[in-house]
Amino acid sequence: MATCNTVYSASNLLGGISVGGVKVDKDNSASAISLSAGYMYQYDKFQIGIFTVLDFIDKSSTVNWGYQGKPWVGFAIGMSLFGESKTSASGDQTQL
Repeated sequence: MATCNTVYSASNLLGGISVGGVKVDKDNSASAISLSAGYMYQYDKFQIGIFTVLDFIDKSSTVNWGYQGKPWVGFAIGMSLFGESKTSASGDQTQL
């Protein structure tokens, strides 16, 4: 008989790369790439996190963008709305 211990909290280190567009002024926009890293804590259905991000626009753009490569900080708050997510001590996740 297998037993499963349920863990109600989890900590995660997350990173990401995204591609998108940035409106640099009233008339111009440019392609951008963003690099992010952060920490997310989850307890039961609730999550909270803090992230730092660097944004870079296409260097071929003739617009001088003041935020090029400057870090900024974002905060995240979340809640699981659909189902009850459980994480077992072995790391398996199930959606009920």
